Amino acid sequence: MNKLITTVLVSSLLVPFIAKGNANSSSQNYEAVPPKEINYKLDDYRNYLGLWCGGAKENLTFAKNMAIKNVIYLRGMEKFPESKGLRFFISDPEYITYKRCVDFKKIKSYSKAQIDDWREYCAMKDASLPFPDCMATGWFHRFNHREMKPDHPEYGYCTLIPHFQTNKNINRAVSRIMARVNELVKKCPNMKFGGFVWDVPQLDGDLWGQPKGSKRYQQCGMSLWRGVDCVSVPDGVKLDYPTFCEGRAQFYRELRKAAEKVNPDVKLIMDPARMYVQYVEPYQRIGVKVGDPALADYVQMEHGGDEYLLDKKAWASGYLQTENVATACDIYAYSFDIEIRAIGSSASVGAWSVWFGNPMQTNPSLVNVPPRLKLSRSLATWENLNNTPIEKRKWNKANLVYDSPTAHISKDVLWGINPETKKMFFCFLNPNAKIKLPEGCKIEVIRPLDALFSEYFYPRVMPNFKIENGQLSLTERGKMCVGDAYSITFKK
Repeated sequence: MNKLITTVLVSSLLVPFIAKGNANSSSQNYEAVPPKEINYKLDDYRNYLGLWCGGAKENLTFAKNMAIKNVIYLRGMEKFPESKGLRFFISDPEYITYKRCVDFKKIKSYSKAQIDDWREYCAMKDASLPFPDCMATGWFHRFNHREMKPDHPEYGYCTLIPHFQTNKNINRAVSRIMARVNELVKKCPNMKFGGFVWDVPQLDGDLWGQPKGSKRYQQCGMSLWRGVDCVSVPDGVKLDYPTFCEGRAQFYRELRKAAEKVNPDVKLIMDPARMYVQYVEPYQRIGVKVGDPALADYVQMEHGGDEYLLDKKAWASGYLQTENVATACDIYAYSFDIEIRAIGSSASVGAWSVWFGNPMQTNPSLVNVPPRLKLSRSLATWENLNNTPIEKRKWNKANLVYDSPTAHISKDVLWGINPETKKMFFCFLNPNAKIKLPEGCKIEVIRPLDALFSEYFYPRVMPNFKIENGQLSLTERGKMCVGDAYSITFKK
């Protein structure tokens, strides 16, 4: 077995680590340029849990255990002590400003007032047609659209998408969103308002249509139906913005402006699936300049791997800064090589790693996520919060090994230093991996971690491990613990 020597900083001591592989510096030519200096604090807005599922208590418990200080607000969070001191973000806030779901099979159940409101506030593809044929369709209520044929019954139930090509619609949205913000500020005295988060944030909107010749519905823009990026309106109705994209950009500007009255340092966070196609290109199309308030403060890449760091067109735009981007993929829990590539590459250039949406595709709970993924997803962020120098972060893409003084990830083992508690969290993936402990440093206790990474007491943990020649490894009986997560507290 080839051996890799790396180090970890624990209470100002160096902890060498032995694992399979070779972690020479990566020669990757990423377009993302590492920040010149890093000096982060724990409450940095990029230290963020973007899950909009799982439940308030579950998400708050995990956030506390992983030193996370910013969360998407879920109903009831204010009831739990773990919320104290956190910032809350509101996800997809425009959806709280209207009744968004329409069931095309129950059209007769909707009042004339409701239909008139949809026709005015939401995007129409042909205003001359009766409802609902006039409406542009948004996303359908199914996790995986690829499983659905156009005649599938669930294609009759979708979200209608608001348009912001009129100042009237923008003002309505901003007013109602800020009313909700002020309500939560009063309701959550132990939390602070941080800003807003968007899943599928592209200026084209989360519209879904069936292109000619396609067997499936797919994301699209207004041009699919109209040939131009513009909603259809009744004769005599004046639009204030010529395109759907320009209207949505103005909505972002006005919302930021209003929210700054509550929090002058408000942040907009966006999670596109593709960095260039769904974030950069629509802004370029309408001539948005670098620094425009319509742009996000923090952009998270939904697809896995390191492709987003290699996207020349995206990085050439000037819209992106490495210290303000993150990998946020949720679909590679069982393709851990892709996860390693995403985390290793992101950490090596000073980007972040976060959770967004579901913790795994179609899985709404962190409890069901493999321990390796719960730990790996924290590592790039922990590297930044530990202020580990960029030059000490080594990434070998060919061997899928990332290593630094404060973290390690490979196919054999992963570990990281919790930036708040300074405990080492680790997970063996190979029963033969070893951790070399620092000279003169003794383990005070090893604790198993539960499904939300809370430590718990179990009296017979230590027989699963052996310390020999300054190295921590699994005993024969301990090899059954491969895949489980543990924490190490070192004696001071």
